[in-house]
Amino acid sequence: MEQISFRKYVLQHNLVSRQQLEEAETALRFSGSEKQTIRRTLAEYLCEMMILTETDVVRIYTEISGAVFADIDAEKTDGEAVRSLPPQICRSQGIFPVRISDQWLLLAMKDPQDLLAIQKAREYSGKRIRPCTAFPSAIDRRITEVYGVEQSHRAIAEMTEDHDGHSMETAAAPDPGAETEDIDSATARYVSSMITMALEQRASDIHIEPGERECVIRIRVDGLLREMQRISRRLHPSVTARIKVMAGMDIAEKRVPQDGRTSVRSGEEETDLRISTLPTVYGEKVVIRLLRKSIGILEKDSLGMDQDNMSKYEKLLSNHSGLILISGATGSGKSTTQYAMLSTLNRKDVNIITLEDPVEYHMNGISQVQINTKSGMTFVKGLKAALRQDPDIICIGEIRDRETAEIAMRAAITGHLVISTIHTSSAVAAFERLLDMGVPGYMIASSLIGVISQRLVRKICPACRVSYEAEAGELAELAAGEDATDEVRLYRGTGCPACAGTGYKGRSGVFEILLMERELRRCIAAGADIETVRDMALRTGYRRLKQVCLDKIFDGVTTSSEAVRVFNTVE
Repeated sequence: MEQISFRKYVLQHNLVSRQQLEEAETALRFSGSEKQTIRRTLAEYLCEMMILTETDVVRIYTEISGAVFADIDAEKTDGEAVRSLPPQICRSQGIFPVRISDQWLLLAMKDPQDLLAIQKAREYSGKRIRPCTAFPSAIDRRITEVYGVEQSHRAIAEMTEDHDGHSMETAAAPDPGAETEDIDSATARYVSSMITMALEQRASDIHIEPGERECVIRIRVDGLLREMQRISRRLHPSVTARIKVMAGMDIAEKRVPQDGRTSVRSGEEETDLRISTLPTVYGEKVVIRLLRKSIGILEKDSLGMDQDNMSKYEKLLSNHSGLILISGATGSGKSTTQYAMLSTLNRKDVNIITLEDPVEYHMNGISQVQINTKSGMTFVKGLKAALRQDPDIICIGEIRDRETAEIAMRAAITGHLVISTIHTSSAVAAFERLLDMGVPGYMIASSLIGVISQRLVRKICPACRVSYEAEAGELAELAAGEDATDEVRLYRGTGCPACAGTGYKGRSGVFEILLMERELRRCIAAGADIETVRDMALRTGYRRLKQVCLDKIFDGVTTSSEAVRVFNTVE
């Protein structure tokens, strides 16, 4: 029987609409999946969009390819099979070696119709390949567990042997030249495996925290920290020294905080590392921010806005002058929204200049300026210089003081489109923050065209998502004290290997967008208090963050408990 493609099958059997398929294919192309540390497939994106489940994917591939299903989580690791393929091939091709014999290799594949992956596995192993289907998340997990952890444990064992008979002071200050030259050293291999494991688990940060007896390695995934590993405290100095060497920092200086940066490449994916050290009573704590270049900038459709907010968002970007503010707490995705805006506005007929601290992602066609207060390049000085460069659009990383705010507003009034961020808990609170800085109300009213406030909520894991009947009053805190959950079915994740038992995988933005209508401008210019401004905004169609999040709960994107966790400090 002639095989048909996965794409053709889901369309023929009405499992996915053409629009949904095109959205998933767009996300796949934009993510640069072929450059990811671990390969992503179209089927996985459809699962993330909660259109298909992993069970659906396995059933479809089993039917169209004739391959058998393998429960690789229950399979005992075949050491010879694992050694037959290098980890980089397994990651880049989405495959995992299950069992091996004299003649053949049983190979779990995300896409058993992928002839290129089969060919590469054949070339490296020297065996005939028998493809089998498996849950995509299980393949990713087994690659990380078997290759990543094995490499990490081996490096730890070698580091321990290297330190036997040596003092901690010797380990803490290795010769910089020797450290950089000996890239195959146990410490270098351990640091490399630690970063790779964090990337494969979608971490945004790595925390290396020395204690009295152990050093704890934690990673931040979907906004929350989780423990990844523990190592002996005596290994901490050499690990810290290795990271500081990579970042060009002074390894002999342990008494003051330091900052550095470097980049690493895993396969074809490059990741920027922003490294910060902080002296503690047990040694230097190190935090590594992971900035993946291939997934840094999102298109507007990937931000997670509903139709009403998307309409307001597009209206804001249609302006040729004025100030747009993006508000939210640290880590709420403000920079991502800012870059998405620039991606939309970036055209050949406009001159865009950004002032950033730091420049997180490089964008072609845009002049990006790195703010460096130590050298005297402040936001104020950079903004004044940018205005002499004939800009159409100016993007300011953050408005922190009155002088920056007033220069930005004058630029907006005189015909420039200015985009910036501000730290406030809501869109309305941005007015209060500007007034507290000493910015006159009339200047705010005449320059500001809109405020976007946002938060990030964790998404329910599609692999273990189930519905349940809501308990009485479950959404009362979000629904202004009203019992809005009678006979309502909500969703949650039960916890599975794909989400590390958390029930969540990935995050989605929740937005409130306040447009500066005429009545609101008059209200602010007249010096009205914040409560009056808020009441006026609500009368002009302003929807608060909690109200927007309720829709995501009912749509099965997130849970009520996650919303309460994120929004318990929102006014």
